[in-house]
Amino acid sequence: MLTFIVLIGCNRFKEQPDIGNFDPDHIVTVDITISEDNWDALRNETRSFFTEFTGDCMSEPFYSPYSYYSADVTIDDETHSNVGLRKKGFIGSQSTVKPSLKINVDEYVEGQDLYGVDNITLNNSVQDPSLIRQCLGYQLFTDAGYPSPQCNFARVYVNGEDLGIYVHVEPIKRTFLRTHFDEDDGDLYEGTVSDFGPIIYQTFEPKNDDTNTTLDPIVSLKDALENATDVEGVLNQHIDVDAFLTFWAMESILNHWDGYAANRNNYYVYHSRSTDKFTFIPWGLDDVFDPGSMDETNEPFVFSSGVVANAMLSDDGLSERFNNRVQTLLETVWNEDGIQAEIDRMEALLESEIDIGDAATYIDYIRYFVDERRAYISNAPDAEHDEITPPYCIQEVGSIEATFETTWGTLED
Repeated sequence: MLTFIVLIGCNRFKEQPDIGNFDPDHIVTVDITISEDNWDALRNETRSFFTEFTGDCMSEPFYSPYSYYSADVTIDDETHSNVGLRKKGFIGSQSTVKPSLKINVDEYVEGQDLYGVDNITLNNSVQDPSLIRQCLGYQLFTDAGYPSPQCNFARVYVNGEDLGIYVHVEPIKRTFLRTHFDEDDGDLYEGTVSDFGPIIYQTFEPKNDDTNTTLDPIVSLKDALENATDVEGVLNQHIDVDAFLTFWAMESILNHWDGYAANRNNYYVYHSRSTDKFTFIPWGLDDVFDPGSMDETNEPFVFSSGVVANAMLSDDGLSERFNNRVQTLLETVWNEDGIQAEIDRMEALLESEIDIGDAATYIDYIRYFVDERRAYISNAPDAEHDEITPPYCIQEVGSIEATFETTWGTLED
């Protein structure tokens, strides 16, 4: 796999381990056998915008409707029986035909693992027809010296039916924490429409047994920012500021519009026991490299809806450090020829396995983004500190009753 230049400044994080069958030049074969009744139940479990954003929807983490079902799983040439299988995903990645999947190898049999890991994440990539955005984005975070999941492709079969290519992403679990932080007993939270601000802080979801479920570290940073007169001092006390500058800059360069800084979504934060500080972890990169936003002119390329990013823009020193970090990343990690070569490698790998069809068109969009992004950033105006948009829930204000008649089959297509 092509390796880009690594940014010095986050080199305290360790290199990726050789664990979990993540060879980038190999498409993993996943063969799942599950009872038809359980498969129908699993794939039809769902959530919607209205189920998640009605009522007192920001009072706690979003409820998961997904249940584990017993299945037999073979990954390449290694097989285990009675492993846990469930659907995954928030709203945009829902599918009953090609559901995203979580495999918990030791859900029913303690100590069971596949290729040294006990959890496997398979994303259906329905929001990324190119199939390559996630792996390409995570690789660029890694090349910036930043803790990021490993990623490659998988071809998934369920009861003999070929579901196509999935994106195999390393889950943010204890193995990931030990690799990048030399510990795994800190507070790990997943951010799904979550932030360090009023109300919305309550949606942070604790993700392991060691995590403080009262959200004390989250609340501590939230309260400190609400009353901050010295923003840099507060942030230095609570987060790894240098790491966050790289995280924020990479989200902005990659146009991760559904990430932390833009949409307060799709990320993890790890509160280290040894440093007593938060580090942000990238997640859900199926929307990066979108050239559509570059059609707009005179718009900042920097995302700043997240409380931490927005607070940094209010501090001249931190704003300057952020702009310098963007430039450093553009000069080192953002190597257009190297990225294009990696796109070529991924496309050729996929073509060796499947007829990629329309994916080729979307891959060309990514090529365009890569070639034009540097110029777009250099011409974009600076972002400015602004008021944070408050979170919202849909409130019921009334109801409508109606009846209608129709004849089935009268609509074309």
